Amino acid sequence: LLGALLGAPSATAQSANDICANAISIGPGLSGPYTNVGANTELTWPCGAGGVDLWFTHTATCSGPISFDTCDTRTNFDTVIEVLSNDCNNPLSLACND
Repeated sequence: LLGALLGAPSATAQSANDICANAISIGPGLSGPYTNVGANTELTWPCGAGGVDLWFTHTATCSGPISFDTCDTRTNFDTVIEVLSNDCNNPLSLACND
């Protein structure tokens, strides 16, 4: 799965996974924290109302439901998670939560 996390714009140093080609691989369990400080918007999103994006990949190790969240006491802005398939050149939206 290819995913993007969108949120309010920030300033300063750019995150490595600010572009799809540099998506960070995440596995089961806790991951992060991550920051969107210095990130930009790479695509026009069908889900959510703008903001900057960070990119992650996940390869399932079993079948069944999966969940992703942005719950963190340090997050003080609205976030959006969009789950995509295919590749960076032709992303296909599978699910979204705004």
